[in-house]
Amino acid sequence: MAYKTWKDAYEQIALNEKTITWHIDHINSFGNIEKELRQTGAKYVSMDRIKSGGIKVKFSYNSQGQKNKLTQLVLKHDIDAVDEGLQEVRYTNIYNKIKGIKNLSRKDADMIAAIDPFILGKVIKALAPFYEDVNEGRKVSVTVDWEHGNPNDYSADWEAEGVFVLDYDPRKKEMEIGGEEKALAAWIEMTYGLSKNAARALMRSAKRVK
Repeated sequence: MAYKTWKDAYEQIALNEKTITWHIDHINSFGNIEKELRQTGAKYVSMDRIKSGGIKVKFSYNSQGQKNKLTQLVLKHDIDAVDEGLQEVRYTNIYNKIKGIKNLSRKDADMIAAIDPFILGKVIKALAPFYEDVNEGRKVSVTVDWEHGNPNDYSADWEAEGVFVLDYDPRKKEMEIGGEEKALAAWIEMTYGLSKNAARALMRSAKRVK
C-alpha cells in the first residue's frame, strides 16, 4: 500500500511485535516447552546453546498478556531462568515485506525492521538518488555460471567496469549480471573470459532490466 506522506505511513504501520530473550539453565532443548508455548500466544524466534549448560531463547510477543504467560511458562521449567532484558521492537509490516529478499539474513531483516518507519522512510529517500544512478546503468542482464564464491566480493571492481551483480544463486552456482550493453559485452569477453563469438552469443540472450 502506498501512503501520501511518511506521517500517514507511520500512523498506519502498527508497532505490534516485541522480542525478549531468556537464559534457561535447566533444559537443553526448546522442545521441552514448545507445546506449552503455543498456548501463550508468544512465538519462538531463535535459540543458542550455552557452553556452560542450558539454552538462550528469543521469543516474540504482541501484548503484555502474552509476555506474562511466557514468563510464567519459562519460570515453570526453570525458576532461576534469567530475563536477559534484551527487548527489541520489530515493525511487523516492514519485516513481512523484506523477509523474502534473497540473501538478506534474518539478523539483518530484524535490524532493518527495528528502525522507526518514519526514520527508515527518510533513509530510503536519502539513498534513492544513488540507486537511480546505479539502475540507469543496468539496462540489460545475462545469467552466467559462477563457481568462485560470492560474486559480491568482486562487485567493487566490476562496477568500475560498468557492470553490476543483480542476483546470485549459490545452489545453482549462477549469477545474473547487468549493465549497459557495451560495458556488459566487454566484461563478458575481457573479465569473464569468453571468446568473442561466445560473448556475442551470450549477449543475444540478454534481457532488459526493468
